[in-house]
Amino acid sequence: MRQGIWIPARIESRRDLSIAEKVILSEIESFTTSGKCFASNEHFANLLGLKPDTISRMISRLKKRGFVIQTGFDGRRRFLSLGSALDEITKQSEETAIITQTCLVDVSHTALDESATPLQKNSNIGTKDLYKGMLNKFPEATRTAVERVLFEGETPTSKHLARIVNSITAVVVGDG
Repeated sequence: MRQGIWIPARIESRRDLSIAEKVILSEIESFTTSGKCFASNEHFANLLGLKPDTISRMISRLKKRGFVIQTGFDGRRRFLSLGSALDEITKQSEETAIITQTCLVDVSHTALDESATPLQKNSNIGTKDLYKGMLNKFPEATRTAVERVLFEGETPTSKHLARIVNSITAVVVGDG
């Protein structure tokens, strides 16, 4: 009797996969740990309540994205296993999350207060030349707002703008 399906965290945490794709990948992993996965489209269709041709398209997409590899075909059955893209992309996602969290912590510690920015505190870095390369990457409206905060002492009008100003000044001043 079927007990159910367990979805591993490395599959479950993926935001770029539908729940049906997660179930298919989990089922493939489950079968490959106890041998070879030769589950048919009909098997997955019954499991998910979908049509076999829908499953076929889903598996084709998973193959193209590198999540699934067809390891063989014996004339009657195809053999599937998980592709390395699942681990590689998961690893990249985890690294990006760590970097993003680190950047948010480093940048946001002064973003919410209304104290002077490092530029306003330290007059010897008060030239636009130091900032020109960074400021040119922003749209004109953002660039103008950032310049008003940096060079005219205006208080940032939003948390987002405060974070931008603090991240720019941290790089130029050498805090970041």
